[in-house]
Amino acid sequence: MAKNYTPRKIQKNNEGRRIAIGDIHGCYDAFMGLLDKLKMTKQDQIFLLGDTIDRGRNSSLVLDKIIELQKDSYQLFPIKGNHEEKLLLAYDCGLEFFEEYLETYNSQDLLCGELEEYLKLVYHFDYCIELDDFILSHAGINEGNINPFTDLRGMFPNVNFQFDEAECLKKTQIHGHLVRTITEIENSVRNKEKRFSIDSGCYLNEEGMGYLTAIDLDLMKLYHQKR
Repeated sequence: MAKNYTPRKIQKNNEGRRIAIGDIHGCYDAFMGLLDKLKMTKQDQIFLLGDTIDRGRNSSLVLDKIIELQKDSYQLFPIKGNHEEKLLLAYDCGLEFFEEYLETYNSQDLLCGELEEYLKLVYHFDYCIELDDFILSHAGINEGNINPFTDLRGMFPNVNFQFDEAECLKKTQIHGHLVRTITEIENSVRNKEKRFSIDSGCYLNEEGMGYLTAIDLDLMKLYHQKR
């Protein structure tokens, strides 16, 4: 049975910055390096665009850091990606299947941490966040085309997204999921595209990738941290 979901609306905090961070994929060192580069304060609003876990070596440390920052009253807003959704689904399929899933995605370290706390954490991640001038999600919103791979609605078929699609499409969409080189991401910003991904393939060893990328939404300034 599909569950109804209305995108979370967050008002701008005029005292701080609004920063979106692309797919972390368990790359804890890159995450920490990027946070250090950003010099994050408690006045900033930080949005994580999904796929915080899997593929990289330290999914548990990434989730531990998210928990720590939220407990310390940082304005950190994680968004659910397909890997958080897969984790929850795999857990519901029994321990043997779950362990096979973790091995497949290089996330066995989750079993060595506070697994129940991790599952509770990612369960409550938002699917989509709506700002006055931006839509933030893991996958984008395709106009009239629900695609299971690239569209938010197709990626989460058991969620009934209740939003004004026409109004959302007027806003700039920034998402993750689709891996791009840092040059492609920089070109998207330079060309003032209305929809683009900032997933720079943090876990990959390919030219122009292997970075964790963030963007200051007000200055449209990019930050790249090499893995």
